[in-house]
Amino acid sequence: MIISQLINTAYRKIGVVGHGQELTAEQAAAGLEAFNLMVFALTLEGIDFDQTPESTPLATRIGYSATNDVPFPPAFWEGAIFILANRLAPEYSFQGFNEEQWKSGMRTALVKPVVSELPTALVRGAVYPRFGIR
Repeated sequence: MIISQLINTAYRKIGVVGHGQELTAEQAAAGLEAFNLMVFALTLEGIDFDQTPESTPLATRIGYSATNDVPFPPAFWEGAIFILANRLAPEYSFQGFNEEQWKSGMRTALVKPVVSELPTALVRGAVYPRFGIR
C-alpha cells in the first residue's frame, strides 16, 4: 500500500470522499502533512515502528511523499488509517474515533518478550556473575 491510498482511506472513514472519488490537491496535501506528523507523534508516544523488520529506519522518515510505500507492516495499516482519520476529522466537523484502542494494540504488538538464559546446570553455592546469580 502506498501512503496516498492510506490517506484516501482515512478520508473515506470520515465521509469526506466516497469510493472511487479522488481527493482534491488541497485535501491530499493536508492528509500527507497529517500522516507525517502522525508517524513522528506515534514514535514520541512509544510506538516505534523501527522495532519491526519491515520498517523504514527513523533516519529516513523525514518528509514522506504520497507515492512512498507505507513505512510500517500491514498489521498496523488499519490502526494508522483510524488514527489518521481521527486527526483529519475536526476539519470536517466529524466526531473522531477512539484512537487510544488502536495505539494500545500497536504498543502491545511491538513489545518483545525478554528471554533469559540460565546455565544448564546450576550448582548450589556457585556464583554466576554473568547471570546475576549468587
